[in-house]
Amino acid sequence: MGLKAFDIALVGLMAAVYAAVTLLPGFPVIGAPGTDIDLARSLDVGYGLILGIALGPLASFMGSFVGKALTGGGIGFLFTPPAIATSLLAAFLAKEKVGPVKGWHLAAATLALPMAAWFLLPLGREAWTYALLHAVGLVEILVLGGRITGLLKSRERGKLTLGIFLASYPATMAGHMVGTIIFAIVLGPTAGFFIALTPITAIERVVISLIATAIGVPLVVA
Repeated sequence: MGLKAFDIALVGLMAAVYAAVTLLPGFPVIGAPGTDIDLARSLDVGYGLILGIALGPLASFMGSFVGKALTGGGIGFLFTPPAIATSLLAAFLAKEKVGPVKGWHLAAATLALPMAAWFLLPLGREAWTYALLHAVGLVEILVLGGRITGLLKSRERGKLTLGIFLASYPATMAGHMVGTIIFAIVLGPTAGFFIALTPITAIERVVISLIATAIGVPLVVA
């Protein structure tokens, strides 16, 4: 019971920190006025790494939901699930195994599934080049696999930093694809919209990955 109480307190604390960070200015979502990509998204990776596959995504989702409520809610509530995907992928990469399955296999699936869902949409098939950014993250996991896990477990600051950066890109792309699918279904943009947005998205996600690394390293060390 003590451990359960501690878990609840820890998730609540982390969610509160997340919600507070959402009050900071974020990146505006082009095509969805009044909706921002919160800087708090950079916390998702760190939460997954330090809290694990259950508590990490939960803390991220709760923090994202409360943060949206504090900033007016509205359509922003629809974009809270991406926090779960990002945190979950990072948590899987930090695990050598989850039961009989290798952690990086599950991490790859966490990105591959929303990518597959994207191509089930007529819009997704038309704007297939948009998914190339996400494919880079998937290929990274498939090629490096357990090496990323090894780096994440390293006690050397340099290796840990590299590991968190390598985990951050595919993790943030998993969340991004989930958000993209929600955006496409709810707001119905054209394929040309996503194709034109591709270079902007690339820069945005690299920046978020760098911020996630800067935040994640001291979190994991602590």
